[in-house]
Amino acid sequence: MVGILGLLWSLVTFPFKSKTRLEVKVLALRHQVNVLQRRAPKRLSVEYYNQGRTRLALGKDSPIARPVETEGYIVAHRVLGDIHHRYARL
Repeated sequence: MVGILGLLWSLVTFPFKSKTRLEVKVLALRHQVNVLQRRAPKRLSVEYYNQGRTRLALGKDSPIARPVETEGYIVAHRVLGDIHHRYARL
């Protein structure tokens, strides 16, 4: 008898627990999205798209071309909050 009452009780309370769990998951996901939005750059840099980003139509060159560097070691420069990198030689 106790087992049946416990089963009925769990069936009655199960939808409420799942709704609460879903609300907690939604709050956690909203928090993660807010954190990621704060860390992401607010606006994409026009300089990056004109000077650093290569395009296939231009023969894998950028619209504002840079001279070819052949000597020195390669260094990565952070662009757009470390989302992209521009490589140059020193």
